[in-house]
Amino acid sequence: MSSDSSLQLLSKLSPAQTVYILRPNSLLRDLLKYTLMDLILQEKLQLLNYDPTPVQGASRLGYAFVIAGKKFTGEKPQLHEMVFLFPFYRKKSARLVMKHLMQMGLNAARSESNFKQHLLMDLPEMKPLFAKRWWQKIFGGQNLTEHGKTVQANLIKQLNVLDKELPDLMKTDHEKASVILQKIKGNVLLMNSFKFDLIQRISEELFFLEEELEEGKQGNS
Repeated sequence: MSSDSSLQLLSKLSPAQTVYILRPNSLLRDLLKYTLMDLILQEKLQLLNYDPTPVQGASRLGYAFVIAGKKFTGEKPQLHEMVFLFPFYRKKSARLVMKHLMQMGLNAARSESNFKQHLLMDLPEMKPLFAKRWWQKIFGGQNLTEHGKTVQANLIKQLNVLDKELPDLMKTDHEKASVILQKIKGNVLLMNSFKFDLIQRISEELFFLEEELEEGKQGNS
């Protein structure tokens, strides 16, 4: 199992930050879904009254309740995580419908460019990876630097190695695999060998919400 600097970087990056490095053209919806799923995985947020496999009918994630999780007061959150955490900092006992929390998150993100260029850049390790060209300073946007492209290639290689080797390692050396999983934290969400149905549900709900908001804008115009 590789243990180079890419693994060290993965231990610091949230999955949303990793996705932005891997795919700088990622949509806001994708970055938000990884952010929200990671917060649930970290147990900073907790779902209530949600059955992913209901006996009858469909269980809409958007109508589930969200509360502060048991690790809510753990590590200091990054700026991009605060788009979903800030209601619970205002009132830790808050009990929010998922759909409303997602809407708050979209509003707090403000825009795709703001989320990418400001909120995701909170981590010092992110700053050397992106730069603005002169026209981007006027019109917005940023690109990977040459160093950023090197880091991108190394992360792709590292994730491919982990994707290939971790499942077998979990069978042959569960303790070692657990150490690696704890190290890379939410970046496990980016691996094809691990399936999380909930992240697809989050993606669907964000899509539904964006559609509703867009229809609302058109109706008011």
